[in-house]
Amino acid sequence: IRPEAPRADGDAIGDESAGIVGRCSECKAPWERHHGGRVCCVCRSLVLVCDACDAASPHGEYYCAEHSAFRGVYFHFVDRFGVEELEVHAAALGAMLAEELGPKRKNRRNTLRKKLAEVESRLQLLRAD
Repeated sequence: IRPEAPRADGDAIGDESAGIVGRCSECKAPWERHHGGRVCCVCRSLVLVCDACDAASPHGEYYCAEHSAFRGVYFHFVDRFGVEELEVHAAALGAMLAEELGPKRKNRRNTLRKKLAEVESRLQLLRAD
């Protein structure tokens, strides 16, 4: 057994002889391979997701360790949500944006600001109908 090394998903698995490369980001089960279509919906980095969690995911949106706090608030595609859901997302994105302070958080603020603008634009469109 090799010594444990940190993985991109934040978990360490020491037994590489079994083919395990990390843990599923959704259920934390040991998993042995990345899939090119399972990427973070914020930054597009590969995310380790097992087949069972992928099959159970209604929209296939996953979050890397860096963006796990965005889960349930930040979605790549916003056109599937109604006005009420988008209002909740907009409020949550605004709250997250207000908490991102400091010079090292500039990219994160920009990401949240862009998504908030997209959600607000979609809300205006839906309200106009």
